[in-house]
Parts: sequence; structure tokens; C-alpha cells
Amino acid sequence: MHPAPSGAGDSAFVPATQTMDGALSQADHGPAIVAIRALYTYSEGMDRAAAEAAIDSNLWARCVARLRGEILNQPRLAFGGELADCHAFLRSAAAYEADGNSAHLQPMVPLVIGAARRHFRPMLEAAAVLRQTADLRNPASWYPDARKIRRKIVMHMGPTNSGKTYSALQRLREGKQGVYCGPLRLLALEVYESLNQQGAITNLVTGQERREVMFASHTSCTVEMTNLDKEYDVAVIDEVQMIGDESRGWAWTRALLGVQAREVHVCGDPASAPVVRKLAAACGDELEERVYERLTPLSVSEESLGGTIRGIRKGDAVVAFSRRDIYQLRRLIERSTGHKCCVVYGRLPPETRNSQARLFNDPTSGYDVLVASDAIGMGLNLNIRRVVFSTLTKFNGSHTAVLSASQMKQIAGRAGRAGGIYPEGEVSTFDDEDLPLLAQGMVQPSEPVIAAGLQPNTEQVVQFAESWRGIHGSVPNLSRLLANFLEASQLDGDYFMCDNNETMRIAQAIEGVPNLTLAQQHDLTAAPVRLRDPDIRACFLRYAEALATSTPIAVDVQLPISSRASARHLDVLESRMQAVELYCWLANRFPLVFTDLDAAEKLRARAITSIESGLMQLSTNATEHGIKEANARRAQIAKGSDGVRRTSRASARKPPPAPKAGSKAGAAQATGAGVRGPSRARGRKGGPKRGQGAEDSAFSSLAAAADAAAGFDPMAGLDGHDASWERR
Repeated sequence: MHPAPSGAGDSAFVPATQTMDGALSQADHGPAIVAIRALYTYSEGMDRAAAEAAIDSNLWARCVARLRGEILNQPRLAFGGELADCHAFLRSAAAYEADGNSAHLQPMVPLVIGAARRHFRPMLEAAAVLRQTADLRNPASWYPDARKIRRKIVMHMGPTNSGKTYSALQRLREGKQGVYCGPLRLLALEVYESLNQQGAITNLVTGQERREVMFASHTSCTVEMTNLDKEYDVAVIDEVQMIGDESRGWAWTRALLGVQAREVHVCGDPASAPVVRKLAAACGDELEERVYERLTPLSVSEESLGGTIRGIRKGDAVVAFSRRDIYQLRRLIERSTGHKCCVVYGRLPPETRNSQARLFNDPTSGYDVLVASDAIGMGLNLNIRRVVFSTLTKFNGSHTAVLSASQMKQIAGRAGRAGGIYPEGEVSTFDDEDLPLLAQGMVQPSEPVIAAGLQPNTEQVVQFAESWRGIHGSVPNLSRLLANFLEASQLDGDYFMCDNNETMRIAQAIEGVPNLTLAQQHDLTAAPVRLRDPDIRACFLRYAEALATSTPIAVDVQLPISSRASARHLDVLESRMQAVELYCWLANRFPLVFTDLDAAEKLRARAITSIESGLMQLSTNATEHGIKEANARRAQIAKGSDGVRRTSRASARKPPPAPKAGSKAGAAQATGAGVRGPSRARGRKGGPKRGQGAEDSAFSSLAAAADAAAGFDPMAGLDGHDASWERR
């Protein structure tokens, strides 16, 4: 027993219990009961010492209850016959009763552990087995084949547009056998095409697509698809700072620890250097560090766009963080400025994003402005003169938050490109109040990445389930089993457990599908499925049922047909496209059930063509509508309200007649109608700026009414927030 801490009651309290025979004296009952009650909810001590003894939160409460009975009625059993320990406990209890300081409870934790060992030893031994199964410490030991190789890790650290990835890819091309591990399907496709063009026969492997040929020397893949069973001369792991990502970090950890390559080149933000050093040391690998500086200057604008869309110029990339905002901004820019816009966001297929990037980069295409989500932060070579943030806030899955400094720099860094038509980059904001925040973020050091993500693989989950069955006689459903695994898991300070909310949601969705094996269930939790879309959810469950019964199933997705492009039509197309890609993903893992891969790939190609055609038509419709609107405005300027052409400058300078009281025009003038741009929709205050009119607002009711009158409805059916479809 530890000595009791000194406290207010330490010197004043003298225990009445003088022997270990019989029950605790009545005088000592009061402080003892107060302290024991507090122990029920005492988390600090339990989280440390009790966790090491394999006592979880439920067992802790049962142990405290047993200890209570022993202390009050059988103190000899509780304190092992040591009167000094009994007195130390009572002094601590009295001190806690006097001042409520939980530090007085810490010396009591060994008593709870002792009660656990006396009353629940079989449960503790079983829990210890589970904890050993869920022990995620020292993950470098999970990859013994990689540990047999004397690896050299080369860090290429630098900001966007610094040439770090180019240097690593040059070394990859020179290797006899190599693998590129990228964060996006788009990047994997780009490297696949580049290596093949340079004469290195390369396979493409992503969750949804495989393009493999015999005798290929190289592979370009998404990081989740990295083959850890094959030996390479050179491996490149791109955007390694993602190792600290809450949802996908585990994939970079797995690749960095497990890839069997003599040279492992990791590219990323300098903020990731601390964690790469730790992992290299854990693996016993040689480490070389190379630091790169940005090749082209990047500056923050002296002024924002002042809340008006009319400041958009050729070569601008306007950034928004939802599909709704992207389409509204595109429509607004094309109608108000005459610039034709390309769009890029996460749900678009990588091929479509590539084609949109080519249109934007081509000075003769007529498309000279890009409206995009943060998907442009990685994977596209773009000739951007200026990045304009429509807002600096983004919905992160649970709430809206301000972008981090690293996110700002990642996106802003796309402006200006060495060897491009805009060698100097610029970054600005739509609103005045955002500009100082952006300027601060651009100079603020990125928060260092100090821990790497982990996630249990299927083999570990199945092994844990078998241990659970041996102890409890049965296995709970997958979501409950995963929760138990997380509770039993142990990690050291260099690693963290990745967010498993999406995994849990998918696990819960398939709980009603009978006959799926545990391994199949866990594999399905990695599927690229958008459960909030009811059509995709229903499709996913049909596929899961087919897998459970080993019944071959064809791709049963119908693409929508429409003679008129609209954002609603594109939304449906993208949704059906995701259903097709889900089938492709499943076919690459369960080919005996999902046997229609060729048909699915052809359907996917048709969907891509339809999406690209729809984007082009939508742009044409908006531009034509904008031309008609501009012509109408010119006609109104040229003529008076009575239809008589103005013939003198004096008449042209006359102010318009005052609106009648109570009229819509009067109300608009009184309230400063002409609402602000996209950030206004997020609740910001402020009126119009620099002569901004209703046509300058992406959320203007007047503009919406004009669209409805013209039969142009680009926004119908859009969901609120963009989602990343790059993982897996």
C-alpha cells in the first residue's frame, strides 16, 4: 500500500479501527464509504494501473463493489492483514472527504486490483489474452519480410511545387522493379501513364480498377493497395504527411513499415519529418533527408475580391467546399463575367478531373477559370495564376471548422508552376475578413506530425474474435466486436488508432445480412459505399446478400438518360457511377460472385462520357443564359423605362426615380439587397460591396428566380457537402 498523501484531514484524523479482527469500526464507516463511492467513477487511476491489469470499465465497478464489502465487513481480507495499510486507506479516505481532491484516491487503486484478482481471476486471465491479441504496440514487427531487408529511406521534404516528387519519380523510373503508392486514384493514373510513356512497363492497381500486363516492371497504385508480398528495388510513398490523417493514416503506416523495397522514397510536407524519423528508427532502416524549397514565388494578394465575383480573371481557381457551392459559383461566374469554367471535386471520376484539368490548361479551349474543391490540393498539374478561397471554413464530417494552416498552404500552393504559363503564384479570398486569416495561415508553421495512424486488419480482427469465442462462448456482431477490440487494444505513443466511424456504420448496415463470414464482413467495411444515398445503400446490401450466399450477380445499374443537362442529372449520374465502381471494387476482391467486371467497366466508361458531356453542356447553357441576360441589361441601359432611346448625356446622368414606399425595389434598396457571395450562406454578416448587385450573389433569390423563369435549374437535387472518394 502506498503511503497516503498529506492533506487537510491527514493530521486531524485518527482511525478508530485498532485491530484487523471483525468489521470496520462505525467511526471509520463515513469517510470509507465516501471514498469508495468516488472510486466507482475514478477514471484517472483506472485508465493507468487498472488497464494494465486488464480491468475494463465494467469490471472496475464490480471490483469496487466487492472491495466495499470487504473493507466494511472483512478488512483483514481487503488489506491482507496489514493494519498499517488499513490506516493508510482510512487517512486517505478522510483526506478525500475533507477536500474532495481525487489525488487521495490514487493509493486505493492497488486495493481495487487486489479485489479483482481475488474475485475475478478467470476473467482477468481471459481479458489478458484478449489484450495480447489486440496489442498494437511495435507494429514494425508485423512485417518480418520487410525487416529482413536492409532498407534505405529517403525523405523528400518540401512545399507544393518544390520538385520533391519529381526527384523521387526519376529514381523510381530508373529502378528495375518499382512501385508508386499515391493518395489518389488520380495520381496513380497520372504516374501510370507517365511511366509507360517513358518506357517503364507499368501496371495500374486501385480499389476499383486494375490494368495489368505480363512482364510489367513497375506498379502504380493507391496507397491502400500496396502489395507487401512483392520485392522492389524502389518504392515511392507520396504525400506522407497523410500518415497522420485521422481516417486514412493507417494506409501510409502500413506501406512505410511493410513495403519490401531496398530504397523507400517518401515525399511530403516537412511537418511529417518527425514521425518518419521515428518509424525509420523502429524499423532499423538507414535514413537520408533531402529538403526542397518552392521553385516559384507565391504571394498573398494585398486585397480580396471585395465580395464581388467580377474580380475573377483568367487563370483563377476558385475554391469551395461543397458541390452546391461549386455549381453555384460556376453558374455565377459564367453568367456574370463571360468566363467559361471547368469544375473539379472529389466525387468526379479521376478521368473526368483529368479532362477538366486539360481543358483549363489549354489556352485555346475557351475554359479559363477553374471552380474546385480541395481536391485540387493533390494530383493535378494545373496552370493556376491565382487561387481564390470563397471561404476558409469547411464541414469536416461533424461540424464546420476553419481550415488549418497546412490545408491553406496545400491548396494555395497550386498557384504558380515552374515551367508553366504562370510562374508566379498568388492567393486571395472572396471576402475582406478572410484575407488576414489567410495571410496568417500562409506563414504559420504546419503542426508537426508526431504519430502514425493504425487500424486492425482482417486477420487481427478474426484472431481477436476467436479469442473472444474461447472465453465467452460466442462472438458478438462485428460493430460490437470492433468496439471490444478498440477497448482492449494497446498502442504506444508513436501511433494512434484511426477514426473508425465509417467502418462502424458499414458494419451496422450489413448486420442484417445472414451467412456472411466475419472476414467477409470486415472486408466489406472497406468498400467505397456512400450509405446516406438510399439507392447506393440498397445496391450495397443486394451485393452483400449475393456474397453471403455465393450467388453470382451481374452489375444491375441503369444510367439515367436526359436530353437536357442539369446539376440534378449530373448528381444522379455520379451516384450511379459510384454504384458501378462499388461493383468493380467487389469484383476485384470476390471475382467468383461479382462475375460481370467487363460489363461494369464498359458501363463505367459510358458514365464517364455522360458526365463529361453533361459538364460541357451545363457550361454552354449557363453561358448562353448569361449572354441573353447581358443583352437584356444593355437594352435597358440604352432605353428609358418608357421605351424611348436616351439621346443626351444629361439624361443619362439623371438618377433613377425613387421607388415607391412598400415596393419590392424600395425594400431592396433600404436593406442593401444584393447579398454577398458563398460565405454569406454560412451566416456571415455584411452588405454588398463595390456596387455588387443581385447577379453577384451565388445565393441570391433574384438570380434563382431568373433561372427558374428561364427553365435553368442547375442546383436541384444536390447534396450539401463534397466527399472524398479516393481512399481504398
